[in-house]
Amino acid sequence: MAIKNLTVHLFLRKKTKGFNSIEMVFDHLVHFDRGYKNKLKTYMVPFKSVNPYSLWKNLTYCFQNKGQVNHVSGDIQYAALALGRKTLLTIHDVQSILNHPNKIKRFFLSLFWFRIPAMICKKISFISSFSRDEFLAHFPSYTTKTVVIPNPAPKIPKEVMEFKKSFVRDSKFDLEILQVGTKWNKNLDRIMEAIAGEHYQLNIVGKLSASQKTKLNTLGISYQNHVDIPYLDLLKLYASCDIVAFVSLYEGFGMPILEAQSIGVPVITSSRCAMPEITGEGGLIVDPSNMEEIRAAIKSLEDKKLRMHLIEKGKSNVSRFSVEKIYRQYESVYAEIA
Repeated sequence: MAIKNLTVHLFLRKKTKGFNSIEMVFDHLVHFDRGYKNKLKTYMVPFKSVNPYSLWKNLTYCFQNKGQVNHVSGDIQYAALALGRKTLLTIHDVQSILNHPNKIKRFFLSLFWFRIPAMICKKISFISSFSRDEFLAHFPSYTTKTVVIPNPAPKIPKEVMEFKKSFVRDSKFDLEILQVGTKWNKNLDRIMEAIAGEHYQLNIVGKLSASQKTKLNTLGISYQNHVDIPYLDLLKLYASCDIVAFVSLYEGFGMPILEAQSIGVPVITSSRCAMPEITGEGGLIVDPSNMEEIRAAIKSLEDKKLRMHLIEKGKSNVSRFSVEKIYRQYESVYAEIA
C-alpha cells in the first residue's frame, strides 16, 4: 500500500525557541513534492511542560487527531499511549533520559518515554545505527521492531548557494571556524583551547555562559556569537566560514555535518557516537577528548587543497541522505504498519 492511499499523522513536540532541529528534519519530508504532502499531516501537541495536566492534555489531543497511521517523533514518545498499535515511534537519542541524574525521574521517563511506548507501537525507527544500538542495550526485547532511517540532508535554498559563490571573506584571519552549539556535549571548551594563540575567527551559534565568555576572552580568541538566528541566516553563516567544527562528545546523529557538506564546507568531527557513521569520508574525524588532535586537524585545513578535497567527498556523502531516499524508507514503514 502506497502512502498516497493512507492518512499519516505526524505528531511533534510543541515548538520551543532555539530548539527546532527535529521539526525542521520532518519539515523536509512533509513538503517533499511527490503529490503526497496533503496525506502526511503534522500535528503539534499544545503543551511542552512535563506535568500530569500537560501530559493528559497532550494525550487527549493526540487521541482526537489519530490517523490511519501515526508517526511520533522527538521528546513526546509517550503519545503512543493515545495512538495505539498503528504507530511508528522515532527515537533520536536516549542519553538525556536514561542518564537523568534524578533516579525517580529517570524511572518515570524511561517507563513512559521508552518502555511502554515501545511495547505499544508497531515499529521503532532510529536516526542512526548508534542510537538503535544504544537503545537496544537497555531494551533488547524490542529488536524485531526496530529500523534505522537517518535524517535527510537539508535542501539548501538557491539564495544560500548564490551567497556562497559571491561571498568574499576578509583575509584578516587565517581561518574562520563555525562552532554549532554551546551545551556540554558540543565540546566548545576544547575547541577554544585548540585554537588559542592562532589567527582564527570563531563564530559560535548558541547562547554562551558567563564562564565560556570569560574563557574566550582570557585565551584572546576573536569570536562572534549568534543566538536564535533564523535558519536561513544560519545557512549563510555556514557558507561564510572556512570550516565547521563539530567535535561533540555525544550526538545521536549530527545534522550540522550534513548541513556543512550540503553547502560545501569541510567538517572536523568526532570519532564518537553516530558522527563517523554520518560523516563518511567527507570530514576529518578526531578524538574529541584530545585537544592536540583537534588542533592539528584545524591547522591542517589551512591547506586549501585539503579543504577542497573534503568538500568533494562531503558532496558525495550527502547523496546517501537525500530527502527522496529517506522519504521512501518511511513510506515503506508506513505501508507495513497499515
